[in-house]
Amino acid sequence: MNFCDSIKSKNGSALECASSVSSIGYNSLADTSVYILIQKENDFMSVMLTRTSQTCEDPIQNDKAVGNPGVLTLSEVLLTELLRLENWGVVKSSKESLEKFLRQEIEAMKSKGSCDDIEATEYTEGVGANHIVGPACCSVIQNKTAIFPIKIATPNFGIQKIAQGKFRIEGVNAGVEYKVFDMNGKLLQQKNLNGNSIQVPHQSVILEINGMRKVLK
Repeated sequence: MNFCDSIKSKNGSALECASSVSSIGYNSLADTSVYILIQKENDFMSVMLTRTSQTCEDPIQNDKAVGNPGVLTLSEVLLTELLRLENWGVVKSSKESLEKFLRQEIEAMKSKGSCDDIEATEYTEGVGANHIVGPACCSVIQNKTAIFPIKIATPNFGIQKIAQGKFRIEGVNAGVEYKVFDMNGKLLQQKNLNGNSIQVPHQSVILEINGMRKVLK
């Protein structure tokens, strides 16, 4: 089974996808308005993100795109999809933490451009974000309650299931803030820990404390 057949079997046959020995292109699973193209040439990998639902009417005069808003920023799509592909074994990284490396380089890219996100910047491995490409056209997205990467980091706190939907939290101080998301990333709870246990509203959720996340079932 090739990459596209595999990804469609997981996420539905309507997904646009094309793959070859040296390239993969598909609509982001996290935001279908973004087409992600990954190409490998010799030892280098290039990644291009295109907001297919928006255009620049006048890229010289305007810094905002027009069209249907996306769900995620391009940097969130880049982070989410590359971590997803690493998880699936499609992208292999020599970095100790690909997520940490990507976040660092994304911030460097943002600092070079005139948009809030990574539009109109170019990144070259070994050089970094070194120049701006053309006039800026900043894409627009919907307001989103919460976004998190697809990869779940190993938490530095302990979890013990007490009963259905109830868990004991170990290794954190009382009063610390925690967030509970459903499996699609929607924020369900945002509270401070009262005692050492929490009650969650659904059978499977994601708990976040101090930026670390764990799936609770």
